[in-house]
Amino acid sequence: MLVADDSPTSLSLVSGVLEQRGYVVVSARDGLEAMEAVYREWPDVVLLDVVMPRMNGFQVCRMLKLDEDTRHLPVVMLTSKDLPADQYWGLQTGADAYVTKEQPIEMVLETVDRILAGRDGNGMAHRRRGKGRVLSPIEVLSRLSEILDRKLYEATILGEVSKLAWSAKDLEQTTREIMALLGKLFGFRVACMVVPTDEARQGETIWMVRTSLSQETLRGCEQELSALLLERGAVPDGGAGLRRRLVLAPGAVLTDGEPGGEPLGRFLAVPLGSGEYQKGLLGLWGGEKGIDSPESLRIVQMVANAAYVVLENARLYQELARLASTDGLTGLANYRKFQEELEKEFQRSRRTGEPLSLLMIDLDDFKAINDTFGHKMGDQVLQAVASSFAGNARQYDLVARYGGEEFAVILPATDSGGAVEMGERLRLLVRAVAGRMKLQRLSASVGVASYPHPSITDAQGLVVEADSALYRAKAEGKDRVRVSAA
Repeated sequence: MLVADDSPTSLSLVSGVLEQRGYVVVSARDGLEAMEAVYREWPDVVLLDVVMPRMNGFQVCRMLKLDEDTRHLPVVMLTSKDLPADQYWGLQTGADAYVTKEQPIEMVLETVDRILAGRDGNGMAHRRRGKGRVLSPIEVLSRLSEILDRKLYEATILGEVSKLAWSAKDLEQTTREIMALLGKLFGFRVACMVVPTDEARQGETIWMVRTSLSQETLRGCEQELSALLLERGAVPDGGAGLRRRLVLAPGAVLTDGEPGGEPLGRFLAVPLGSGEYQKGLLGLWGGEKGIDSPESLRIVQMVANAAYVVLENARLYQELARLASTDGLTGLANYRKFQEELEKEFQRSRRTGEPLSLLMIDLDDFKAINDTFGHKMGDQVLQAVASSFAGNARQYDLVARYGGEEFAVILPATDSGGAVEMGERLRLLVRAVAGRMKLQRLSASVGVASYPHPSITDAQGLVVEADSALYRAKAEGKDRVRVSAA
């Protein structure tokens, strides 16, 4: 036993009780002496007072738990500090038990007996490994300096990752920033983060390419990764069913030629998470020399886990933003998203002088479908119409569900003539949906408004004019396109 306490009375009392029980006791009067004694004697259990000169008990405990040779060594905090915060911090430093001096001395014996009875082979293995290695005070301080420097390095890296977490909103940009950090640390050329499918999300492979290479080289990486996933059984079909996302660093390109230049180098893979919480893996190709050393692997896994959390937060933020702007039934933009984009496009049109058009579309006599066939059928009709509209819009158009059975389509860089053509196309698509679903009473009326227009001075003026044209289409018999009056 090693007992460390700056109080001669406490040191004598605890040492005497342990010796009476048959334990061999080594004593220390401050934290640094305790560290020297650990590396000299390699005790089975360490009992530490908290308030001691040179190094306090919390610091000694943390150093022991950070050192690979001593982290399995049981530590008991034996102190007069009995506040809940003190006990919490003591256990956070890695202590195996926390006993206050106000408790009966028998509690110390019970705690030591219980710890020794429950020890596994790891602690004894480390004790055997360290036996006979005596460190001088200078060597102890040097070892502590190495541990502190390593932890400072790790904390600095985690701090850099944490900075990304605060700004993790755009998923693509966050992925590039994670890639840049991993590149600085490990010098990889290609990386892939594999996230399996679970009940909360579809799985995906996130490929990150830092330097230009051929498509064939990247396919080779994908095959190597797939073989590993099949071997480990981590992902069904070697990840073939996972969604694939590719992010290139600035300046990096994928060429069509044969693989050229220097080979990528060895393939390294580390798991994300651990045990039952394992969440996939991170693969690296072309990392720096020595990246497969135990210490480097530990750093890689630490960074990989932190990077996964940041990317997952960015994905969740993006998904929440999508849900907040998406109509739940049709998957189109919702009313809120429509208003935001209309205002943005109107201001752009006013600034550049390009035309802007808006279509307001209402499904004629839609209530009759709900009344005749039920609301489930009505929902299916809305979904089919929405899908047809979205599939025929240009990439920069916005198709939205305005409300109920009414839709709106924003057409940037489109004049009145182009908008009428688009309105006719969408009207005929509704008739096509009616034919497929065997519905005789399904058609659409369309109102068109375009800017510049003498009566339109703001984005809402565009809505008013398109609505007016829509009402006119309804009044004239439905199933037609009408343009707002000039």
